[in-house]
Amino acid sequence: MRYAFTTTVKDGKMEEYLHYHDHIWPEVCRGLRAAGVTQLTIFRAPQTATLFLYVTTCLLYTSPSPRDRTRSRMPSSA
Repeated sequence: MRYAFTTTVKDGKMEEYLHYHDHIWPEVCRGLRAAGVTQLTIFRAPQTATLFLYVTTCLLYTSPSPRDRTRSRMPSSA
C-alpha cells in the first residue's frame, strides 16, 4: 500500500524537527519497520513549514488505532 499526506511543522519548531529527522532514534526505525513501513520519504516545500510524506507499506491494511476504534481502516479496494 502507498500513502501520501501533508503536515505542517509548528512555528518555531523546524530546527528541532530537522535535528530529530537527521538523528532518528533506532527504536523509531524499528517501530516503523515493525509496523510494515518499507519506505518513508519526506519532502519539504521550499520556504515553508509544509511537509509532504510518501509512505510505502507491505501491509494490506492497518489495525484501528486506540483513538479510532469505530472506523475500519481496511482499504475500500480490499
